[in-house]
Amino acid sequence: MSTPARAQSSRLAYASDKEPPPDSWFEVFWAREDGSFELQLSDQDLDDGEPTICPNGRKIVYQGYPSPAPYTFDLYRVDNDGSNVTNLTQTSAFSEREADCGSPLGGSYRIVFAGQPDDDGDPFTGNYHIYRMSITGTGLMQLTDGDYDDREPVWCGPGMIIFSSNRDGNYELYSMDANGDNETRLTTHSAADRHPACNLDATKIAWAHDTGIQAGFEIYTMDVDGDPGSWLPLITGSNTDEIEPTWSPSGTMIAFTIKAVGAGKDGIYKINVDDPGVVFPYKVSGIYHYRSPDWGAGVQ
Repeated sequence: MSTPARAQSSRLAYASDKEPPPDSWFEVFWAREDGSFELQLSDQDLDDGEPTICPNGRKIVYQGYPSPAPYTFDLYRVDNDGSNVTNLTQTSAFSEREADCGSPLGGSYRIVFAGQPDDDGDPFTGNYHIYRMSITGTGLMQLTDGDYDDREPVWCGPGMIIFSSNRDGNYELYSMDANGDNETRLTTHSAADRHPACNLDATKIAWAHDTGIQAGFEIYTMDVDGDPGSWLPLITGSNTDEIEPTWSPSGTMIAFTIKAVGAGKDGIYKINVDDPGVVFPYKVSGIYHYRSPDWGAGVQ
């Protein structure tokens, strides 16, 4: 009688330019929650980044350049040992990025992402909108449209998507159903609200909130319905931008990127949600950048 495999420690995927010279491109890595057992997952001749871990921990999706030209992003899927790299989108006149992998519909994995078509053959000039597809790259469905940018979508619970949009002027956070219905504005603020992340039980959102003072962005949390009374700053009074939050599977910690100041390097840090007084370094270096963390459960 075989013994079921135990789930491994939760892991974080992230991007770093620590690949040895002469390459020094950004590649995708992942490591255990304590930073050990780091493994490089991508190895292309151009930058890869913004990884998302699928729920069972066996697949990671990330954005990358397929070739030196026309420099539009495609989405790739890779096994958690770095094998079986697959280009899911393979488009030359369309840029796909900021993906999130979840299982909101009948247990099947779906990828939600921001897509930007070119404008009359000029890459990176069209408006970003939110799209959805299967983990195999099939079943593409456009969820938003308009003369504005919709970006940074994440799954939240069995049938909700949280995203940022500048449709009302500056970037604010919105929610909608998995099919694009029932768009609802969650934040109203004179400066930008970006980089939403939803905890595993879909009760809380963490995001990067531009305070309009000092460096700008700080990590906040709120209830999933956007109730202003639930807003809670986790970091205040810093002289750096804190962005790209991601919840631990337990919902007790958040990892995020601190943007470099001057000639410094981006780093990834962790903070305890219930006791945010101490920030813990996760991946920090004076030599390399570390950014865009995504915290996923151990391999099931």
